[in-house]
Amino acid sequence: FVLYKTRRYSEAIQEFSKIDNRGDALGQSAFYHLADCYLKVDKKTEAQTAFFKASQSGDDIRLREDAYFNYAKLAYDSSTPFEQPLDIFKEFLQKYPNSK
Repeated sequence: FVLYKTRRYSEAIQEFSKIDNRGDALGQSAFYHLADCYLKVDKKTEAQTAFFKASQSGDDIRLREDAYFNYAKLAYDSSTPFEQPLDIFKEFLQKYPNSK
């Protein structure tokens, strides 16, 4: 986490990547910060994957919602077919109808 806070994103990616496939709060936070690191070094595909994993793990509902929204935004921005991002946003609105 210190590497992330000191903006050493490439090194932080290596460390966050070591915490893999944990469904608890630590795993959720690691995936979320990993995704943000990937964005900082312009690796959007990897960021999208990490945001998705953060949205599927842990008990922090707000973090899950934010991670899923970022996942959907990256899907929209990517070169994937239009239907997929649209479906992702529809699913987001179903999961989080009160999202701001």
